[in-house]
Parts: sequence; structure tokens; C-alpha cells
Amino acid sequence: EDVGVEVHFGPKLYYSTEDPTDIIVLELLEDYQMRPKIEGLDVEHVKRSLKWLAQFHAASMKYYELNGPYGDDYKDGIFAESVEKLYQPFYDSYFDHYIEALKKLKNGDRYAEKAEKWRGNLFNLILKAVKFDENSPLNVLCHGDMWSNNLMFKYSEDGSISDLKTVDYQLLFYGTPVKDIFNFMITSWRPDIKIKEFDNFISFYHENLAENLKMLKYQKP
Repeated sequence: EDVGVEVHFGPKLYYSTEDPTDIIVLELLEDYQMRPKIEGLDVEHVKRSLKWLAQFHAASMKYYELNGPYGDDYKDGIFAESVEKLYQPFYDSYFDHYIEALKKLKNGDRYAEKAEKWRGNLFNLILKAVKFDENSPLNVLCHGDMWSNNLMFKYSEDGSISDLKTVDYQLLFYGTPVKDIFNFMITSWRPDIKIKEFDNFISFYHENLAENLKMLKYQKP
């Protein structure tokens, strides 16, 4: 708002309490819609979502610059050592189905053989992949669960996207923006554009991130 841009990342919070039980009252997004997750998002919806993500990440970087580190509540997202014992059995329960599906692909036996090395260790490998790097020049507050079911689109009369608000902020964490982008790609981009438009989408995100950081007068290069 200080630089003349009004952005509402999510629904307005009207009320919350933990007494006598957990209650949260949010703005009714009756004019907003989810996209059918089975179809995946097309180019227009992916770009609008990446624009939102770049704004959110840039704002979080400026916030850090102004106010200092985020608290311990944002140290970990869904992937944390403290929940490894809880989640690894969840991954194990699906592993046989995953191997079975791999074998149906072209050269699938070769992929399945490599994937077998992950059995019983997949969650730990993910922990290493998303481990926080304090020396990275690019850390942001990640949404943590960036996928189509958490994206609420509003449309103009001509069918174009007029607004986007995102819900479900319970997995926020401070770390690499790659986590949000990769999760969004794997879960939500339409299959026929994932590879075809990948470079374009990454460039689009980067351009919007840089533009927003410049607008917010972010000090670091």
C-alpha cells in the first residue's frame, strides 16, 4: 500500500479464538472458484498464480528486511525431523503402488530399480532436499502447500481472471522459493504444458519477483 499497490493475498480475517475451542472466521469467498484439480491449470491460470506467488515472496523478503527473522513457528513446514516417524510409514504405505506405476512406463523397470533405493528413506531424502540454507541469497516465506485446491479465482464477465486469493496457510515456513514452485508444478500444472512451458513459467516468476522487489525498494541485489 505504501507504494500504491493494493494486494490481498488471502481472505480477510474477521475473528479468531482458542477459547473455549479453536475458531476462525474468514471472509466468504462466494464469488471465487477453485479449478477442477483433475484437469490441471492452463497457461493463464498458472501465470496468474505465479504472479501471486512472486508478490507474496517479494513481500515476505521486504518484511524480513524491515523486521528481522521470522520466529521459530516458521522454521519448518510439513517436512521436519520432528514428524519423520509419523510420515515415513505414510510414504511406505504407498511405495509399492508407486513402483507398480513406474514399471508401466517406457523403460519403467530401469526407473523402478533406481527408486527402490528410496524405500524406507524417502522422507529423510526430502528433508535433505528442502533443508534451510541461511547462506542462500534467496529465502522467502513459503506458502508451503501451493496447489490448485488452495487457489481461489475470481472472474470478470468476459471470463478473464480478475483476482486470486489463496487459502490454507497452516504450513508456512521460511526457506527456498523452489519448494513452492516445484510443489505447484508437480501437483497443479496441466500435464501437456509442464515441460513445454517450464522455462517460460520460471522466467515469468523471476521477472515478477524482481519487479516487485524493485517496487518495494528491497536493498539487496
